[in-house]
Amino acid sequence: MTRMEHQETGTRVLELVQDFVTTADPDRTGPVPATATLDELGVDSLAFVDLLSLVERELGVEVPDEALPRIATVQDLVDHISSSPERDGTS
Repeated sequence: MTRMEHQETGTRVLELVQDFVTTADPDRTGPVPATATLDELGVDSLAFVDLLSLVERELGVEVPDEALPRIATVQDLVDHISSSPERDGTS
């Protein structure tokens, strides 16, 4: 993946996370920083499954179960998606 593709993927993941947390908490304002932990965003384990499902569906990737413990921040999710060999280029 080129640097530009990584940036585009990162932007799209941030948009998806932003929409997800804003839908869950309409009082939340401001952008979601890439450094934010999922806990800080109010994403519990059940919501994390929903968020992953959304990201996988929208970006055409699959996040394997063994990767889940390594995803603590939005940036971790971006990095994993960007390095996914299954990425089919949809967004």
